[in-house]
Amino acid sequence: MSAPDRRGRRPVAAPARATQGPLVIGIERLAAGGDGIGRIGAKVAFVPRSAPGDEVEVRVGEERARWCRASVLRVLVPGPDRTAPPCPAFGACGGCDWQHLAYPAQLTAKRSILEDALRRIGRLTPPAVAPTIPSPLQFGYRHRARLHTGRRQGAATFGFFRPGTHEVVALEGCPVLHPSLDALLGILAAAGRRDPPAFAQVREVRLDTGWDGATVRLLTSRESAAAAHFPTALARPLTQDAAALGIRLLLEDGEPLALGPGPDALVTTGATFTQVNLRQNLALVDLTIALAAPQAGEEVLDLCCGLGNLSLPAAALGARVTGIDLDGQAIIQARENARRRGGDATFVRDDAAAAAAALAAAGRRFPLVLLNPPRTGARDVTAVIPALAPARVVVVSCDPATLARDAAALSASGYRLDAVQPVDLFPQTAHIETVALFGRAG
Repeated sequence: MSAPDRRGRRPVAAPARATQGPLVIGIERLAAGGDGIGRIGAKVAFVPRSAPGDEVEVRVGEERARWCRASVLRVLVPGPDRTAPPCPAFGACGGCDWQHLAYPAQLTAKRSILEDALRRIGRLTPPAVAPTIPSPLQFGYRHRARLHTGRRQGAATFGFFRPGTHEVVALEGCPVLHPSLDALLGILAAAGRRDPPAFAQVREVRLDTGWDGATVRLLTSRESAAAAHFPTALARPLTQDAAALGIRLLLEDGEPLALGPGPDALVTTGATFTQVNLRQNLALVDLTIALAAPQAGEEVLDLCCGLGNLSLPAAALGARVTGIDLDGQAIIQARENARRRGGDATFVRDDAAAAAAALAAAGRRFPLVLLNPPRTGARDVTAVIPALAPARVVVVSCDPATLARDAAALSASGYRLDAVQPVDLFPQTAHIETVALFGRAG
């Protein structure tokens, strides 16, 4: 055990000690992005695929004045939360960060990372961050996937990039994919071996399935018009192979896929954003609506509304919703979903910040603003929100760092952070989804 310092404190993990070339360090905690954190002298060391409590032999790669990155050569003493990853490609494939970490520890780490971002980046004293809501499925939850294509021994391959590279790690299956998409990945791998020229110009393959997984949409991104024969050339064999597994294959946009159970579920008909974890999305929507508490007849502004994931549940409670999104295809689908479900919801294609500014200039006021920005956050939007005079602002964020920045901006504009709830939409990864409620201060 390491000796205490002058204040009687003991280090959380063993200090680095030199070996012949490599170093042995202890891992203290997990950082945003998924790396473990240890120390090499005075430097912070970021170590991918390590776990708190590990003692690992590492080799230093990238090195800066105050920090470095190191790769694990051997796990000498595993931490208490280290577990065996079920995927043989884990470590080589960049699709997952934390398959080596027990699921309860993943949830705890996400909460801690979020708390740290709000305090360190946002310089906020947040309310108690609630425990992360676990996903009902730890594997088999992804209803969407974008696979890159590569070449290996003359065959076309499909998979995700190796971390930090554009090298495609060839996969025959993937345990985080919905079983239907996992099956299609196997079918594609077989087709890539059988007919490599058919995939010569294909850069990416996108797979989407709905709530029941009975139908899968397969689309490609191509290098040039020379690849126009695909998927036509492969339509019959791919469709037949999928049908043999009980899967109906769609090779173009247009047909709706249900994003939830029941006849009033939202649908998507093409290439627009949807949450990948449909079952956990139900919890996300329920939580957001519960915190937002839209009232019958209340004016609600939903910025970055997508295809109506939050707008239409609010409208179902009698609120008068205006949804804004720059994605024209999302707006088309939102309008169609509103037509099917009913409710007072109007959808407009526009930039969120520009539309909010125009509404404020026109004298419109909204007691409730919903905001679901992209990973880059909503710096321009948060500057405009106070002019709309909302009593409540609910932000659904997929990045703790940009949430912290946006929360600080709202705080400086007279809003108080009242509730913070992380939701795990991406088990086995370091991605963190958060729902945050802001109320007007004073």
